[in-house]
Amino acid sequence: MTQSNPSNSSLGLRPLVPSWLVALALTGILATTVWLVWGDDFVARTPRGRFERVEDRAVEPKGPPIETLYQRYAMEPLPNAEAFGKEIDRMLSALAREPCDQRAVGAAEASLKRGGFPRESAKLLIGYAGACPDSIRAVAAAAETLYVLGDFAPALETAERVVRAQPDWAAAHFLVARILQGLGRIDEALEAYAVNIRLIGDLKSVPADTFINMSTLYSALGRHCEAMTPIQTYIAVDPGDRDTPVLRYLIADQAQKGKCDHTYAEGTTKLQRASNGVVLAKAEINGVSGTFAVDTGASFVSVSKSFAARAKLTALQSGRVGLHTANGVAAAALTTVSKIRLGASHADAVPAVILDKPIGHGVDGLLGMSFLARFDIVLTDKELKLVPKPAQPKSLQ
Repeated sequence: MTQSNPSNSSLGLRPLVPSWLVALALTGILATTVWLVWGDDFVARTPRGRFERVEDRAVEPKGPPIETLYQRYAMEPLPNAEAFGKEIDRMLSALAREPCDQRAVGAAEASLKRGGFPRESAKLLIGYAGACPDSIRAVAAAAETLYVLGDFAPALETAERVVRAQPDWAAAHFLVARILQGLGRIDEALEAYAVNIRLIGDLKSVPADTFINMSTLYSALGRHCEAMTPIQTYIAVDPGDRDTPVLRYLIADQAQKGKCDHTYAEGTTKLQRASNGVVLAKAEINGVSGTFAVDTGASFVSVSKSFAARAKLTALQSGRVGLHTANGVAAAALTTVSKIRLGASHADAVPAVILDKPIGHGVDGLLGMSFLARFDIVLTDKELKLVPKPAQPKSLQ
């Protein structure tokens, strides 16, 4: 009797992998291999593929050479170009495509500075400003860079371009003042700082550096009692926050050097206030009497040109061109008053400005903080009281 071999089906078993699944897997592997080898060529031949290829090429188009940028900016090619690197080259190439794009020039300037080429960044900004509209801020940035590099002469020439273009921009005068200070042109620097303060207007918004720099300049001229006044003015605006030991020491140091105890401020005075809060008073400047508005919001003692002639006040002989603005704020010259007397109160060597325009009918000037800061000011509804401050605080004497 022949014994038959039992099959898998007769034993109730199924194949481990169905044959149809094996065929499907082999088909997938084959299709993937074909796509990897020839897929790009296939896509490139389709309309969408051709579009995407063109789109990819448009991401970084081959623009005009960088030399065209130098021609547009009327500038010499930047030195050290071979050391710039890919990032800077890419930024300059973008700027060559769009030479008046503010974002592109800002990115190129930043790249040059990051790469260690600040002087080249300044040259680029100056070239940009010569070719493109609304670019005076780029000139200011170039002047600031040159100042930081210690190139004071070209920095001044560049900064004065900004002042001529925007004479009522306070920050431009501050930049000019710092550059002049670096050049040792002290009288001119003092005038520029004074214009900066008057353009800002609100004394609380004037940074401490402005007042401290003015004090340093007066001290360099040997005018130590005047050197106290800018710092005292800064403190008087907000004594709660600004009356610090460091600033009091600076004042005391100048008082000691100038022996200012008996000339800085003396005498207590009470003045009547009008119903509108205005205080008009008779005062003497260099022995000449006039009518003045007492103004705690004014930075300097200010006098009209006609009163200055009567009081024999002369402006600092800086030789700089007069700066005129739409509102006339910068049209003033810095001077020093030998003595101011207001009632029983008096002070010597007070910084002041001579105004081109009259202040008002019957008013010869303003008594501002360059005088008032030497006194403690007590205001009530009906009166203003001035009490002299000691030149050297008792704690530092």
